[in-house]
Amino acid sequence: MGLYNPPICQATPGEMKKISQHASHQYALILECIWKYRNQVVHLGKFDNPLNIIKALEFRVLEHIQSVEGEHSPKLGSQSPWCPPPNGTIKINVDVAIHASSASIATVARDDSGMVLKAWAKKTSTAYPIVAEASAIIWALQLAKSENWRWIMVESDSKNCVDTLLQESFGCYWNISAICNDIKCLALEFFSCCFRWVRHEANMLAHALAKYCLSHCLPVIYFPNNLPVPVVVA
Repeated sequence: MGLYNPPICQATPGEMKKISQHASHQYALILECIWKYRNQVVHLGKFDNPLNIIKALEFRVLEHIQSVEGEHSPKLGSQSPWCPPPNGTIKINVDVAIHASSASIATVARDDSGMVLKAWAKKTSTAYPIVAEASAIIWALQLAKSENWRWIMVESDSKNCVDTLLQESFGCYWNISAICNDIKCLALEFFSCCFRWVRHEANMLAHALAKYCLSHCLPVIYFPNNLPVPVVVA
């Protein structure tokens, strides 16, 4: 009964319907995961690391939510502002700026109230956009680990990178497959770590920082009280 009519919190009728649908699909994905793992053990005698299974399940649930919300998302040209993460989660936005043969990557970390905690920027050795975007994501995880943040959400406006991370294989983009594999391994070290694609409008702070730092000495770290003015007004 709970699978078809899951218990949900108080919400408006529209929100209740959406939450109920998400919960039902999440339960279905969990049951499918359990069934597949059971068959794998019984018929193939193959045992996997439970953490890897859970992380893969998280990717599938997030992928489903993104696909459903994408069907009802604003059309191109509509505003998609930055949204705060769930309580207790640190959201890290990443972006790159490329000029000629040089590139800079930037990460901006904010808490669930929207307050900037820290921001970083540095030069990267590649000028290939998708490789630079993947490098920004793994750098965000490395920084989060050094800050001892355990619940994080990483957002990027590179749909190719995020889609690749949410897939089980990296066949489409071989030039970032090694980086994406390292990202997935590093993600296992957090209590919660997910990746989301967002429109450019929701990633403006990280974009402004990456663009600003193209012409400055790097690497650099910023705190809320010393963010550059062009970045603050972005």
